[in-house]
Amino acid sequence: MRATLDIDPYVKVNPTLPTNGPWHGFQVDRQRLDALLLDRARQAGAEVRLGCRALEPVVAGGAVTGVRFSGGAWPPLRTRTVIDATGRARWLSRALDLTAPPCSPRLLIWYGYATGACAQRDAAPAIVADDTGWTWTARVGPARYQWMRLDFVPRRGRKYGPPREFAGLESEAPARAADVSWRLCPEPAGPGWFVTGDAGVLLDPASSHGVLRALLSGWTAGSLTAAAAARALDPGRAAGIYRQWLHEGAERDMIHLSARYATLGARGFGRAEGA
Repeated sequence: MRATLDIDPYVKVNPTLPTNGPWHGFQVDRQRLDALLLDRARQAGAEVRLGCRALEPVVAGGAVTGVRFSGGAWPPLRTRTVIDATGRARWLSRALDLTAPPCSPRLLIWYGYATGACAQRDAAPAIVADDTGWTWTARVGPARYQWMRLDFVPRRGRKYGPPREFAGLESEAPARAADVSWRLCPEPAGPGWFVTGDAGVLLDPASSHGVLRALLSGWTAGSLTAAAAARALDPGRAAGIYRQWLHEGAERDMIHLSARYATLGARGFGRAEGA
């Protein structure tokens, strides 16, 4: 069985976003997007520290009050709020022992890039599913294309390469794999900290909201941090608002995508028992 996955528009839970009209998806080279975001952060006044790695949070009186870095090149950073945007590494939630069971079977996605010309993908991306998983293809830059393949049940020892429609293209590098098992941080905010993006909610790319959720969660955490710093909002209340916002949006996506996967015969997706 083959079918095109029809993913509903993102359920808008942020009142500042437009509520009318269609939502459009855009394909972008990830390295370019990361560079643009980093440049924008610098322009907004952020101090960017490269060449160091967060080692552990500084915790005092039950609150996160800073970060210690590895290597001793930088002194501990003391701050009013720590926002974790480390993605699947989930640095802060792991350090605070806030991990939860996955909300799906183990999911492994294979992906890669290729260069050349593929007129079939120049007009629009495609995501095509069957009863074993789905394949996504898109043009992400001039003469540059990306593909992804996810199996509902990972095949031991199986490695993937570009799909047939990219047969005439040149692969940039060997395919890579990433674990995209669904996860939801049980407590994504607390005294002095927030977790954002994939560190807070991880769904596989078919949810179509990973980048959007990452940007919105960073914006929301920053706005709540500013409100608490200005004493316009109690910090505990700010953490509660963030938790409700993040969980409600994630659960809507889980329910919707679980139902889509069920039509393909895939089971075991959804909120983990007791999470």
